Amino acid sequence: MFCSGPTKKYAEFSSYNLLEGLGRSHRSDLWENKIQDIYSLIKKSLQIPDNYQIGFINGSATAAIDSLFWNFLGSKPCHVLETGVFSKRWGNEIFNVLKIPGKSIQPINLIKQTNSYQNNFDNLNNTNYGPNVLNNRFNYNYDFVFTMVETTNGSRWFDKNVLNKIQGLKFCDATSAVFCENIDWNLLDYTAFSFQKALGAEAGIGCVVLSPKAIDHMNNHNPKFPTPRFLQINHSIFQGKLNNTPSLISLNDIAINLSIFLNKGGLPNAIKQCKLNQSQIMDILSPTLQCINCNHINTNHNANAILCMEMSQWGNNLINHNIYSDKISKNIIDEEKWRIIHKVAKQSEQFGIFDIAGHPEDTPCWRFWIGPTIDKIQSYINQFIDIIRDAI
Repeated sequence: MFCSGPTKKYAEFSSYNLLEGLGRSHRSDLWENKIQDIYSLIKKSLQIPDNYQIGFINGSATAAIDSLFWNFLGSKPCHVLETGVFSKRWGNEIFNVLKIPGKSIQPINLIKQTNSYQNNFDNLNNTNYGPNVLNNRFNYNYDFVFTMVETTNGSRWFDKNVLNKIQGLKFCDATSAVFCENIDWNLLDYTAFSFQKALGAEAGIGCVVLSPKAIDHMNNHNPKFPTPRFLQINHSIFQGKLNNTPSLISLNDIAINLSIFLNKGGLPNAIKQCKLNQSQIMDILSPTLQCINCNHINTNHNANAILCMEMSQWGNNLINHNIYSDKISKNIIDEEKWRIIHKVAKQSEQFGIFDIAGHPEDTPCWRFWIGPTIDKIQSYINQFIDIIRDAI
């Protein structure tokens, strides 16, 4: 329960069909047809337009997003929107490894323009993800890379006004957004994700989604960088002819979980379940913990399926201040915060609450994955509160 990936599988999941088609080549008609059937399930599940193309890349979401960068960036400068750990990594790769000109833009929660003709971001708020950056020059003709939902802090960015104005190619890391968020695919050109978040599937295979504009770019673009074969994107992968051998068990696992997703009502039901989970957790924990996203990021930018909570305030109704007042009054340093966070996370495992310590490169917090495979959470959260009482 609550692990951020691979996440908990659906209660309806059965391993009965995991071995289907094993012992056959992934290049056989059986598997090429099966892969294309999975593509169709993805399009239906995520409401992707028919004229978009889908392909699989071995190596999970990291390989998928890297394949987009190495194949399709470089024809013009690039902006990267920094919202957390992973978008910082993409910026480092783009600017310091691939040496593409451009700059990262910070921070995330307010991207404003004085008017539609001025190519600049202004009045930006400070966040934990870098210093204030005021009046950064922003060129709408550049390519643009962003992470829709940061898996390490639960922040969400999908500003349709900004995306509509960008004339360059738009690259989106959607790993923690797919199957949990409404996505306007018409605003995206190159998108990458994997299946171990919302679906609870295994993590070995990444997925790329290309818009008609992206496909036209692919047909007329010569890659600027030497690209390993397994990262190459071409029309063959759209037809189920993958670059190298995938895990057939992982492919079966994806198909099984997609079928459950659709049988339970698809995307509308998934979003509904995410919001129910978030509401239940906040109702129970709000008196005790401080939600990072409510503290640093406008609540309109909370992701549906991730809730990160830091230990900076303790509610009078759950913690005895006569005992803890000295400790509570201090600004607990990060090392002490992490010590308590990991202690609570370890003790929680005996109650079926797994891997809730936050990402080590982000703000000290507990991180709860609350996607559509998660339900019946009240008893777990009550147990979590009891553990906190003992640990603090």
